[in-house]
Amino acid sequence: MAREGLAELNAMIARLRGLPAALRASGPEVATAVRAELAASVAAQQAPDGTPWPLTESGDAALLGAMKGVTVNYVGRSIVVRVTGIEAKHHLGAVKGGKKRPIIPTRGMPETFTRAITKVLAAKYVKAMQ
Repeated sequence: MAREGLAELNAMIARLRGLPAALRASGPEVATAVRAELAASVAAQQAPDGTPWPLTESGDAALLGAMKGVTVNYVGRSIVVRVTGIEAKHHLGAVKGGKKRPIIPTRGMPETFTRAITKVLAAKYVKAMQ
C-alpha cells in the first residue's frame, strides 16, 4: 500500500514539474483567445474595455472590417498584438474628425481578456495534472 502511495506521489511530482512546459506550450491557444476577444469587441463596436465607439459622421457603424488590420502572435513568451493601416489611425484618433476608436488594449488587461486567457490556462493545467 505504501509503495502505491509513493508511486502516485512521484507521478504527481512529475506532472507538477512538467507544468511550466505545458503552460508555455499554450501560447498559441492564448493568442487565439485574445484574437477572439478583440474580434468580439470590434463586432460590438466598442473598445476592449467596453466603451462604445463613436458612430461615423453619417450615423453608421464604423470599422466593420477592422480585424483585417489586427495581428495577434505568440512570440517567445509574449502575446504581441498589433494594429496597422487605417485601423491604426482610427485606434489612435488620427483620422478626420479625430474620433478615437480603440481596437487593442493599451492600458492594462480588460477583464474579458483575463477571463479568456485564464480559461485556456486552466484547461491546460487540468489536462497536465490528470
